[in-house]
Amino acid sequence: MKIIKIGGGLIAPKDKDRVIDTKTLSEICKALSKSDEKMVIIHGAGSFGHTLAKEYKIHEGFLGEEQIPGLLEIRSDMERLNSNVVSELNKAGINAISMQSSAIFVCSEGRIVSANTEPIRGCLELGVTPVLYGDVVFDRAKKFSILSGDQILGYLFTKFKINQGIFLVDVDGVLKDNKLLKQFSTFSDLSFAKETGDVTGGMLGKLKEIKNYSVQGWIINGRFPKRIEKILKNKGAKGTEII
Repeated sequence: MKIIKIGGGLIAPKDKDRVIDTKTLSEICKALSKSDEKMVIIHGAGSFGHTLAKEYKIHEGFLGEEQIPGLLEIRSDMERLNSNVVSELNKAGINAISMQSSAIFVCSEGRIVSANTEPIRGCLELGVTPVLYGDVVFDRAKKFSILSGDQILGYLFTKFKINQGIFLVDVDGVLKDNKLLKQFSTFSDLSFAKETGDVTGGMLGKLKEIKNYSVQGWIINGRFPKRIEKILKNKGAKGTEII
């Protein structure tokens, strides 16, 4: 079984306000449909979450009631984006169903402390693909916090019999000194990676979650469907292998 994270920036570029790149999304879904294995799919927020999260300081937790309109709008936006992703997956022949992340996971200080994964397990037993997403979730310490799709992938990687975590991003993989790393170890030093303005940490945040949960798999460019197909068939492709 594989777990796939579709980067939000791939399907909802952050330089466009809540606009879905339907062509890229469709091509990714068609590539994923080539796999015969069971999958769990997670997608990021892109412009559907990060812009408002910054504006309302959602990533800082509850600061005041003036944040509530932002919280509600992000929830609504993420449901809309998720609905489009699920629709495209079904068009591609994948029996996909939405799973609301904020109804499954509870955090404390932004880290998952509780999760009801039975609905996900039930989907997989039926041969249905659950589709989760990065979202604003309830937080025991901060009242709410942003839960990244990368942390969701790591958490589920440890809870299910998953042999590969595959991160689809908008670059060829992990870059060090502008050169592609063919392999990244969960023991690697992260001093070369830089923080970004992304409220979930960008590539650095992704690598931290990979190390934290000892994820094995690949980080590849999701704009190249053939690479996705090769990785799904365990043939290897241009990208960074996580070991």
